[in-house]
Amino acid sequence: MKLDDIIKKLFCCALIFVYSLFAFSVNAQGTDYLYVRTYDAQGNVIKEADSKWSQYISVSILEYEFMGYYHKSAQTGVWTNMGNGDWKWTAGNTYGYNSSNNGWDIYVLTIAYHTDYLYVRRDLSVVRWTFMAGGNGCYKEYIRQKRPTIDRLGPTH
Repeated sequence: MKLDDIIKKLFCCALIFVYSLFAFSVNAQGTDYLYVRTYDAQGNVIKEADSKWSQYISVSILEYEFMGYYHKSAQTGVWTNMGNGDWKWTAGNTYGYNSSNNGWDIYVLTIAYHTDYLYVRRDLSVVRWTFMAGGNGCYKEYIRQKRPTIDRLGPTH
């Protein structure tokens, strides 16, 4: 093999390596949301949040592009208040991006005959979660709010 051929192959490998560095991009955002109310299929409020008990969910949006292929998904999880200020995390599901409509990104999860929809405001201020099978078109609404935590270290001086 000639030196020129070796240099050409190394140059090609270097170009492919540089291209792969720039051809892959990732964006991830995670936010906590507080449950505020449940609506029926006509948009009427059927349940308000209980002020004594807080329910939080976490939604993480993951976007990536590789070699011209774009993928977007949402992962959910639930935070349960253990009563002493501690929170227990329970992982949820991963929803695939479906479409956008009037400022909402719509994510879908289908398991057998059951389909869940997750609507996320593009500014990440509100999440609506509907359960189609057995949900009768009802959905829960959550607003962006950081989950409270306990200061176990006490005051600082």
